[in-house]
Amino acid sequence: MIAEENSGGYVLHSRPWRETSLILELFTREEGRIAAVMRSARKVQGRSPTRPQPFQHYEWQLTGRRELKNLSQLELAGRPRILPPQHLAIGFYLNELLMRALSRMEAMPRLYDAYDQALALLADQNCNLFGLSRNFEQLLLQELGAAPDWLVTVEGEAVDLEGIYYLDPESGVSRVSSNGAKPVRGVALHALDSGDYSEPSVRREVRDVMAFLLQPHIGTAPLKSRELWLGTR
Repeated sequence: MIAEENSGGYVLHSRPWRETSLILELFTREEGRIAAVMRSARKVQGRSPTRPQPFQHYEWQLTGRRELKNLSQLELAGRPRILPPQHLAIGFYLNELLMRALSRMEAMPRLYDAYDQALALLADQNCNLFGLSRNFEQLLLQELGAAPDWLVTVEGEAVDLEGIYYLDPESGVSRVSSNGAKPVRGVALHALDSGDYSEPSVRREVRDVMAFLLQPHIGTAPLKSRELWLGTR
């Protein structure tokens, strides 16, 4: 008996498969990241079927018990979401983070809701792109169990705004340098805790700290979205 499931979510990535089909990487609230085949999804004899687009919320039917499912009855849920051109880069960056960091079939409803909200914010021309990116990165680290305590060192001391500290991806913030640890100012750690990135002097430092912490989870290969979001992040 073939298992059938009606659900919905977002398409993070698609790639051609065989002559006319696509393999889709989906992000759902109930099951997390899922791989599925969408058959007859590419141009055949001059006919171009509707191809699923990123950042749009879809409803679909999935069948199959294996890791690679079959997708059918794809329908747009609600009105199309249009992101301003300069915001598309951040949307692709979020997709790439999820593709690299998440295992398949592991539900993360809190992260899904944050992604859904981030896309809604990106549709606003006045969205704070830097703050949105950093906040999403932090939540991703929390869901992966890898977010440090920004304001308390591993020695149990409160982080001083004027202090210099060392950040280790596994142990957290310390007063003592260790092999592979990243130096970081206390003012940047406070900014990460509060989510207030208005001070220009800490923005680059905060961005670099998040990239440092994410690297063990997304790998060292260059981000394909980097060329797009280099001027917006």
